[in-house]
Amino acid sequence: MIEFSWTISIGTIIEVVTIIGGGSTFLWSMKYRIDQMTTDIHDLKTEIGKLSEVLTKLAVQDQRILSIEKNLDELRHGIGFVNVKPQAH
Repeated sequence: MIEFSWTISIGTIIEVVTIIGGGSTFLWSMKYRIDQMTTDIHDLKTEIGKLSEVLTKLAVQDQRILSIEKNLDELRHGIGFVNVKPQAH
């Protein structure tokens, strides 16, 4: 037959306190890490937004450069009109 001992010893109390302390420490450290990761993710979102702005400006600048190159090529081949006005001295 199986017997259960209902006695509590100092070793059992120390063991229970240690397990509860360890679990509490683990939960606290995980909460800190999750908070830190949340902050890092927010910072990354901000940086990605800035990167998106830079890429958009770069694309617009590229289009402007291509347009200027096209206009310059057309002028070199006699397409287009250059209005030369004499400057007053």
